[in-house]
This record gives sequence, C-alpha cells and structure tokens, in this order.
Amino acid sequence: MFSDVTCGDSDACYSSVTCDKLGACYPSITCSDSDACYRWVICVNSGTCYSFVICANLGACYASVICVNSGACYSSVICANLGACYASVICVNSGAFYSSVICFNSGACYASVICVNSGACYSSVICVNSGACYSSVIYANLGACYE
Repeated sequence: MFSDVTCGDSDACYSSVTCDKLGACYPSITCSDSDACYRWVICVNSGTCYSFVICANLGACYASVICVNSGACYSSVICANLGACYASVICVNSGAFYSSVICFNSGACYASVICVNSGACYSSVICVNSGACYSSVIYANLGACYE
C-alpha cells in the first residue's frame, strides 16, 4: 500500500500512473489513442489502438467495416456485388462488378465467356461458325451462321 495515490482503480493503489481514463488507472500502457488508455490491445493501425475489432486485414484493424470478402475487411469500398467487396474494380457491367475479367466488349465486362470473335466477347451465342461467335444472325443453314 502506498501512502500517496494518484488515482484509485478497483481498490488498487498507484504511486504513479501513465494516464487516467474514465476513472481507471494504468501503471503502463501499450499505446494511446485520443487520450484513451489501453492496458492491452488486439492490434494497431496507423497509430490508432483498438481494444476490440471486427476483423483484421493485412495487419490493419477495423473497428467497423462495410463488408467482408474472402476474410478480408474493407473500411471503404468502391462497390459491392452479391455480398463481395472490391477495393478496386476493372469495369462495370449491368450493375455487376468484376475485379478480374476475361475480355471487354463495348464497355461491358464478362467474367466468363463462351467464345471470342474479333475481339468481341459473348456470354451467350446463338450459333458458332468456323470458330466465330454470333449473338445475332439473320438465318442459320446446316449449322452455319450468317449475318
């Protein structure tokens, strides 16, 4: 027991404390964040201390996240698609976002394509003629497509 105490925390006496936060005394702290004292922390992100986090991504801590994708947490995202989060996207197709695409066609992105014709991508085709894909044809003759 000390004769002098700076503050009291759950009947514990301290002759000297590093900081005092919400009536709690800490003889030593791991880190400080906006005058808040932490006796222990889970992780540190850019000098900010978190006593609890939702998830950790590449050593960074997030107290709040927008969404989670493959165990990675994002505090900010460009877009979200079917519950998946992307920090960066290549292109957008009909409201769907793709982080990787096979090819581009008139500004549309396709994650999977059936065939490619002269640099154009088709997710669905009517018929195939000599390795060429057609999304629309005038008529088909004996399995051959004609535009």
